[in-house]
Amino acid sequence: MLRKECISNATYELSYYNTLAALWKRCQDRTESTNIVMHALDSAAIALTNMSNSDTHIVRLREKMARSKLSLFLAPKEEWTSLIAKIIRPSPEQKIIKYLWPDVALRKLYNIRIGTLLVLRKQRLANQLTKTMKHLCPSIDPWTCPPFDQLPNKTIMMLSGLVSNEQKLLVRGELAPHQTKYPGCKCTRDPERDTPSTLLHRMTICPYSNKTADIAKVKEVIMGTDKSVSKTDILRQLTSLAI
Repeated sequence: MLRKECISNATYELSYYNTLAALWKRCQDRTESTNIVMHALDSAAIALTNMSNSDTHIVRLREKMARSKLSLFLAPKEEWTSLIAKIIRPSPEQKIIKYLWPDVALRKLYNIRIGTLLVLRKQRLANQLTKTMKHLCPSIDPWTCPPFDQLPNKTIMMLSGLVSNEQKLLVRGELAPHQTKYPGCKCTRDPERDTPSTLLHRMTICPYSNKTADIAKVKEVIMGTDKSVSKTDILRQLTSLAI
């Protein structure tokens, strides 16, 4: 019979470290079966069976399991599903044992710090996105790695929000709330209904634009879900609509 351990890591309550703590305690107790069954795709099981893994905690646990003669069996998804029904789960009243091994308090602080820095970086990037970039793709992540150094100056100007007018001069393409005339064509804008973006207007409904673009496809290419066209090529195509 299989039993689910009611153990958590006292320094970092993640499933991965909880599992390591439970295995370490089982090695010390040796009061029950010496056979351990784990899901083949469990992160701790993958780490333990990866002989090239040099993590100190994994190496120590692997050695302790060998000395304790604990056998680890990996169950594939199909077998694991049938085994789930046989697991004796702890009752809600059963107290969770806080185990101090492995001590990964510093790793927890490091991960929290990294997470905080990533959030701050995303906030900074969100503030740096131009309105044109937000129109094309509101998600931040796709804009973190476009090859800006490979883009022509015109494309960079397009992304900054510039478009050409009737005199071929560069002007601001994002209309203010009181503006009703799109630069570069004879269309008028209904502030209640139409987009303030001249580029989006030209991409979709402008009858004076000799080119159109599928805004949904553009967003998919920029986000990376559509790889039929490179991100660089799609941005260059949009440049011809703006400038």
